[in-house]
Amino acid sequence: WQPDRRRFAACALSRPGGETAFTWLSVTTGGHIGGCVAWGRRDHMVIRRALVTGATGGLGRTLVPLLVTAGYDVRATGRDVAIGATLGVPFVRADLVNDRLDGLVEGIDCIFHLAALSSQWGRPAAFEAANVAATRRLLAAARGACARRFVFTSTPSIYAASRDRLDLTERDPAAQPFANDYA
Repeated sequence: WQPDRRRFAACALSRPGGETAFTWLSVTTGGHIGGCVAWGRRDHMVIRRALVTGATGGLGRTLVPLLVTAGYDVRATGRDVAIGATLGVPFVRADLVNDRLDGLVEGIDCIFHLAALSSQWGRPAAFEAANVAATRRLLAAARGACARRFVFTSTPSIYAASRDRLDLTERDPAAQPFANDYA
């Protein structure tokens, strides 16, 4: 299977009793993107449930079908209801800054937090509310709902500088000063 030129392969995992579960592995990066099943208390397989915030953005529109193909039961949220309707999964319009989030995360095993206010311009308080306070609120809701995983996605904008910077890794220092309040 090869969406967007990324290759994924099923990988069998064996339990001590000899049963097998399947997970997905990125062939191009070697990275594990998570299994579609977990073992319940009585050795019953349980479908994993994921919430994708920012599902109507570029990264979210790529991640949602990957998770569905990997066997996840996906719930999506984002700003654009029209795009949300095309995702093929339950979509909930939610304001992560102001709405109650406990219902959004209820029954969710893993949260992929991709949502952010991303713009070249804007009020610093708006970026703080959407990117920092909303993330804290979502983490608190995830904790309250006993979600097992929280995957936070940041931005490469922290490395943006007025000159070219090539071959960067996560160990490289962020640009100073940041290009804008989004970074």
